[in-house]
Amino acid sequence: MIQAPPTGTNSYDPATLVVILPIHQRGNDEYRCGDMSMSSMMTALSILYTLENPLLVSSLYRFNLRALIIDNCANTLRIDQDLMSLFTEGDLCNDEFDTLGSIIDKSTVMGVQTTSSRYVVAANRITAQMQIQLMSSSASSTALSDRWRYPFFTRTVPPDNVQMALIAKILKENNWSYVGVIYTLESYGINGYRTLQDIVNTGALSCIGVAQGVSVNAPSKDLREAVKTIGETEGVGVIVLIVANPRPILDALIAEGVANRFVVIGTDAWGKSYTIIEGVADQFAGAMTISFRDAYYLPFIDHVRRITYTNRMGLPTDWFEEFYQRMHECHLTDARKPQTQYTTTCTKNLRISIDQVRKYGEQLHPIMATLALGKGLSMFASNYGCGTNTFTQCMDKVANSRDALFNMTLQQTQQMIASELDPPDNFKLELGYDDRYWNVGYTVWSVRRAGTYDKVK
Repeated sequence: MIQAPPTGTNSYDPATLVVILPIHQRGNDEYRCGDMSMSSMMTALSILYTLENPLLVSSLYRFNLRALIIDNCANTLRIDQDLMSLFTEGDLCNDEFDTLGSIIDKSTVMGVQTTSSRYVVAANRITAQMQIQLMSSSASSTALSDRWRYPFFTRTVPPDNVQMALIAKILKENNWSYVGVIYTLESYGINGYRTLQDIVNTGALSCIGVAQGVSVNAPSKDLREAVKTIGETEGVGVIVLIVANPRPILDALIAEGVANRFVVIGTDAWGKSYTIIEGVADQFAGAMTISFRDAYYLPFIDHVRRITYTNRMGLPTDWFEEFYQRMHECHLTDARKPQTQYTTTCTKNLRISIDQVRKYGEQLHPIMATLALGKGLSMFASNYGCGTNTFTQCMDKVANSRDALFNMTLQQTQQMIASELDPPDNFKLELGYDDRYWNVGYTVWSVRRAGTYDKVK
């Protein structure tokens, strides 16, 4: 857990943004944490950076907005339990959060921010009934567009009907007329598969010859039967993966000895990830992936590069030590958990390079999501004359305050400076009350056997 300090000078009764991220992978059982997810750690750092950067924050943020980052270890059950504990008891495992050593009151929570579709579904079970806005920087399930079930939800990515239409186009352009699909049995996978099925099985484009639904947390050894079924289906040479974590599927294809027979197409859950293809890219006949249109935010890269052994940017000791070792691919002999998979011993004067930051992906979407929430909070304060009131006091005096705050978030726009992005691009965030998502578009990547990505379009 990370607790970021308030953005203002007065720490009394700050507004709190609760951030739920899979900082660690799931462990050997559902209540254990595994290895650190470096891409999620970068997401956490980008959110903290946004709240603490005066160039982005300027004078916009009110109520001393702070972040509380909670690690759910890729387990949706933890989300329900943590949010319920937070909103009913004000703490998590007896941790004390604010600078005065007291517990959090649910009335200070201005919103919840998370990533994937299944995390949104879990969080929404708590946030919807409490009318707390819920923001995602990567959840694309079409089911989340249901405003009756997800009344306070918005996102910085399009729903999957747009992405699945693009996959269908890729299949048609390459004359892949008979394909297999593996999808995870949760909101993202099920709805993505159904949407793709509706598009391609019209007969105008391609045909899904075989589909296998698998558990979202299944290890590769438990996925071999599904892989075998597709491998034994005559005529299938392409597999579309609509899964929350593609790597176990890739490992199962290799273990089953059929990887070199297939071209694999990955969705945004794969995107441009380094860790998913590390060491296995050359095992397949080919691979293509899709990611949300994104860019590196250069000031954020500079920010991360300032992290050193002595300048830990407020990271807890255990998180920092694992981050330091994984970033530099070495082990600290005196760490709480030495990363012994690396044979090189870490020195304590290592500096982070630009390439090391880039390896774990762009982080513009979490930044934009956090900006929308923060600027919405500022607009709410201004429009309702909050003055010197605390967040709780202002919410108490405004009728239907949760609806009003959410409406302010949906009205936000943000124009990024092209020269601060790589590649330079015209990114303008516009959520909108009708769509409730940022229609940012997609990038198609070809996976090289060397384990790198080439932009197709």
